Amino acid sequence: MKNNKIKDAFQSRKFKGGAYATAISIVVIIIVLLINVIFVELDIKFDVSSKGLFTLSDISKDYLKDIDDEITIYYLAESGNEDSQISEIVNQYESLNKNIRVEYKDPILYPQFAEQYVDENISQNSIIVVNETKNRSRYVAYNDLFVTQFDYNTFSSNITGIDVEGQVTSAIQYVTEEELP
Repeated sequence: MKNNKIKDAFQSRKFKGGAYATAISIVVIIIVLLINVIFVELDIKFDVSSKGLFTLSDISKDYLKDIDDEITIYYLAESGNEDSQISEIVNQYESLNKNIRVEYKDPILYPQFAEQYVDENISQNSIIVVNETKNRSRYVAYNDLFVTQFDYNTFSSNITGIDVEGQVTSAIQYVTEEELP
């Protein structure tokens, strides 16, 4: 009698529907995981932010493709403490022009490195753009990479956006111009 109830439970319509739904769910999860592994292995990324915050604009791309000078973008950050938003944007410059390269320099390991380009104290996660051809450089402080708004109610600054592309492209324009302003 009990065996018949158990056997009937496994042959019921509810059980078959539940088993089918579970099997479909497992297949969908496996497909999503496989797609994720493929994207990670091929380093495929999509900027899904509403304003394209992590993709260089067409204006920057057009400007950068015509640069003939050797440009090095030094990203000054302690190893392991790099800002992922900054890294993601800065790394795109290298793929747009064979004359542009990105190097990470740890200010802890190389404390005197920035002195050859900058007279002021550098901040963590800042950038130095160097034109190796014209021997010209431009320093972009970490605080300049973000858009801030002052809140008069709390007397504090709040980060409202990111401007890595604007600052780095502007620094590249500065070091590549024939006549400095």
